Amino acid sequence: MKKRFVFLVLVLFLLLPLVACEKTEELEPKPGQEDEIILETKEEPANNYKIAFCTLRFFDDEEANLCAEKALDMYGSERIQHFQGKYYGFVAQENINPGYISVAVKPEPFSAPTKEEVIAHYLSMVKDPDIKVVIANQNHFAAGVFEAIRKIRPDILLIAITPGETDTISQFADIVMQTDELAMGRTIPRQAKKLGAKTLVHYSFPRHMDISILARQREIMEGICREIGLEFIYIEVPDPMDDGGFSVTYQFILDDITKKVAEYGPDTCFFSTYYGMQETLILAALEQKAIVAQQCEPGPYVGYSRALGIEGPWYKAGDVQWINEQIHSRLAEGKYEVYDWHSWVKTGEVEIPIGTGRFSSWPVPPAMVMGIAAIEYGLAFIEGKVDIGANRDLLQECLQKSMAAYGYGSYLAYLATHEEFGNYFLITEDYITY
Repeated sequence: MKKRFVFLVLVLFLLLPLVACEKTEELEPKPGQEDEIILETKEEPANNYKIAFCTLRFFDDEEANLCAEKALDMYGSERIQHFQGKYYGFVAQENINPGYISVAVKPEPFSAPTKEEVIAHYLSMVKDPDIKVVIANQNHFAAGVFEAIRKIRPDILLIAITPGETDTISQFADIVMQTDELAMGRTIPRQAKKLGAKTLVHYSFPRHMDISILARQREIMEGICREIGLEFIYIEVPDPMDDGGFSVTYQFILDDITKKVAEYGPDTCFFSTYYGMQETLILAALEQKAIVAQQCEPGPYVGYSRALGIEGPWYKAGDVQWINEQIHSRLAEGKYEVYDWHSWVKTGEVEIPIGTGRFSSWPVPPAMVMGIAAIEYGLAFIEGKVDIGANRDLLQECLQKSMAAYGYGSYLAYLATHEEFGNYFLITEDYITY
């Protein structure tokens, strides 16, 4: 019996090559049928890739951080790896979960890092082989960071949003995005006229006018005003960095808007190049029933939320539609809160029937629309839909998808290419009128 079993095993062993040969012959095409046989190969999509989404502290860049929270919500917390560290871009790996999106933020307490420290922290981050995309928001050392990353990880897609080094970043980033400051020189006067303005007052100071792009924006704005029949007035305000500080600047704005409305009438649109002036400018314009077409940094968060005393539960902080609705309803009702400009303490509430149609902005903050668009582009790269580099048409699709993600798919986001750099893109949006 034992011998018979051994014999059968030997016979089967000898027959195996014949069976294998027979199978191979079945797969070989017959003459003239080479193109008819298709071997199906199924590749399982990788699920361990990550996008590093790097921001400043919440205090320094609220909108980019709200965008990070939106990304966590959109793509699922089970697919998010959240990075935190002391300095910009530092990665202390905590709460590590496999996923597409990684968020690197600067928690409190914050102390400004050196360029070398920032580069070192990013290099530490990209040691993780699963990271395939790095998105840097407002990184003043982005060019140096990306150059260093490229040397050791040429496989990573690098996207910079509003970088500090605008003249060198394109050499090392695959894609660069920021708001189109020069285009705003054209769009703001035209929007002001749509809102009924006859005069446009531009507030700034020499330190800002020494910045080339802001000086060019002012020149374009003045030229468009002449073209469409608006009177353009430039007013130099006290620099908030001078000895008088912010309070002197705030008081100047409050007083001057009152004077200008008395001189030119309420159909006067006011604009300032300084971020810190927006709340004061909007409140003064409300009191004088004047016009604000857009802030220097457009979107519903800058100036409006504080000027109108908009408060809500924490989970509404990133709800752009809710913020826009609050602005519209408060302007329609003509109610807003008054603050002491020295202490920022609420001192009362004023009711003035402002009505709608005198104020506007972009519906989605640019940092938020560019952030989600960058993530969508990164996912397309991970899925093999695009190679490393810049695909303008795909980026435009991602921008519009981002607008839709925030509930404003019917509003367009416009993409222009930088006049010098083919991978540097400038963003504008349709206006939302309150």
